[in-house]
Amino acid sequence: MKNLIKAIETQEKKRLENFIFEINQLTELKQLDKWQYNDLLPRGKKVDNFSFNALKGYLIMRKEKSVYKIIQREVSKINAVANSGELLSVKIS
Repeated sequence: MKNLIKAIETQEKKRLENFIFEINQLTELKQLDKWQYNDLLPRGKKVDNFSFNALKGYLIMRKEKSVYKIIQREVSKINAVANSGELLSVKIS
């Protein structure tokens, strides 16, 4: 179980590292006006309301928060399965 949790954490943190690497390669504000970045913005915030560096920092912060929520959700699912009782019977109809 610990190996599975560690694998999930490693996978999600790698995705976060890739996101940060990709966003740091961008050089203009208009490059940040794409769906994969706009999905991280709340409904009331627009790309035009930020400076370039402020928007990059904000998007990275939002992505980190999202990744850690995903990790927490997956770990709780694993713990729920691991802590469930023994399956006694199943009836499929």
